[in-house]
Amino acid sequence: MAFIDFFYAYGSDDARFSGTHWIYNVHAPVGFGAPNRHEDVAVVQTLLSGLARGVTGMRPMVIDGKFGPETHKQLLVYQKYVASQGARVVVDGRVDRARGESGSISHCRYSIRYLNEGAHQMCPEYFPALEVPAPNSLPPVLWAVRQRGVTD
Repeated sequence: MAFIDFFYAYGSDDARFSGTHWIYNVHAPVGFGAPNRHEDVAVVQTLLSGLARGVTGMRPMVIDGKFGPETHKQLLVYQKYVASQGARVVVDGRVDRARGESGSISHCRYSIRYLNEGAHQMCPEYFPALEVPAPNSLPPVLWAVRQRGVTD
């Protein structure tokens, strides 16, 4: 099954997900010591690859759905970059499922939301903005990924 089947459109308001706005989210945490579900890691890798051309120290990744040293390194580079821009993000090499705007314990914005926004800024033709209604269909590159599939 292609990992694109695990991308969901959630609302982006602070309190709940209404299903009217896009966010590429994970079901379970991604990072060392996390469940690292294949589909979730592939989502994170796809978003990181979309950011590669715009952040110093990042490069396109192999999207294989496996969390390893390269995915961890790229995630840390991006989190450090976001923090250097004055954003409130936990730099821990981990991506948790967004359940609103920010975490209830850290009160920092979820890394997955920054990944979505950054990917949109770098590749708006492939990654929709968070604050606009979800499109009726997937962007062309995501259909291509769906057809190709990412398997274990």
